[in-house]
Amino acid sequence: MAPETWDEDIFYGLIEVFHDLVSRPHMRRFHSYSACGWHHSEFHNGPARVMYRWKVNHLLREVGIEYELAAQGEDLGRLIAVTDDARSQLVHRVLDNSTLDTTSGIRHDIALFRGRDATAESKRSAIVTLAGILEERRALIKEQVGKHDEGALFEIANRYDLRHRRADQRGDYDEAFLDWIFWCTSPPGSSPTGLSHHALQVPISDSGTP
Repeated sequence: MAPETWDEDIFYGLIEVFHDLVSRPHMRRFHSYSACGWHHSEFHNGPARVMYRWKVNHLLREVGIEYELAAQGEDLGRLIAVTDDARSQLVHRVLDNSTLDTTSGIRHDIALFRGRDATAESKRSAIVTLAGILEERRALIKEQVGKHDEGALFEIANRYDLRHRRADQRGDYDEAFLDWIFWCTSPPGSSPTGLSHHALQVPISDSGTP
């Protein structure tokens, strides 16, 4: 498979494969016989993957490619869309601080939304699941942001062609609107994932209350 025959998908796929295969030796010994050289042993992939991500992400930035290798989450080592520092830190906090009953869903939704091969449907699916998680914590959200803002948040989730897919819902919007919904569907400083940073730290009881 000659490099000149690669398309973008093959190129990006190889970057991800190499991330999974890379490893770094912990020990080495010098074999002087016949100018043999160093022999390496006790290979570990953890430190090697950290270094690989740092180097590859630096190279991608240098050439203007707006992807980076994810450093955490379900999509660890996969190429994801680059965001600003504030949103990157928000995702980091959500992944670190969500409760056990939501961690798996949140990790999957973030991977769905930010992947290099994300489509409008996968982004919509991520938003739908996040909205469902927030719905379980609706009383807590109302307490945090106020009744009117809480109502506006769920009106966006319900009135647009996202969750219920009814004929009377608004569906003629650009795909960029899905990004806006994901990050900015509530008062300044909050978002579906932003609210999750606060709300998802509170487990839901069997009765459905925080």
